[in-house]
Amino acid sequence: MGDAVLAFWNAPLDQPDHRERALDAGLALIERVRREDAAFTADGHRSIEIGVAIETGICSVGNFGSERRFDYTAIGSPVNRAARLESTTKKLGIPLVLGPGFAAGASMPVVQAGAFELQGFKGEVPVFTVPEMQAAQQGMSRELESQRGEQSGAPAMVVGSPPSVQMAPLDVAPRTRSTR
Repeated sequence: MGDAVLAFWNAPLDQPDHRERALDAGLALIERVRREDAAFTADGHRSIEIGVAIETGICSVGNFGSERRFDYTAIGSPVNRAARLESTTKKLGIPLVLGPGFAAGASMPVVQAGAFELQGFKGEVPVFTVPEMQAAQQGMSRELESQRGEQSGAPAMVVGSPPSVQMAPLDVAPRTRSTR
């Protein structure tokens, strides 16, 4: 995954609130990076920007390593879609995006932020976010537009339903290797 981090919920143990846990973790990560970035840029360093993409769906979860190398992970289309969705954070100018699998079973309000063709997926994939992210992005866009003397607006779609599809947390502990 390069410079990305894969975290998942709902495996190996069932977590009915996996969507909420993933969203809370994503929002907490964004907030923490924003706080750290303020101190970082105050010291004259370049700003740190992150993108968080959350998707849910049926995946294969387990140890895909070997006896000598433990690699407990998730693989499948939702994981690939999340990896591709992360790049849309830059295009949309928002740090958090949600996939259509997440949105379809969300118990909290989500809004459609756009639709993009993603490598490996047919047609345009709808991209969602939480209302506060879109409001912040629209506020920045309006500010930029007013500086340019332009004005525009786009309707948002609200989606919500009880959670259904599941993914789960990965607890990574440091591993040591003994040699003889």
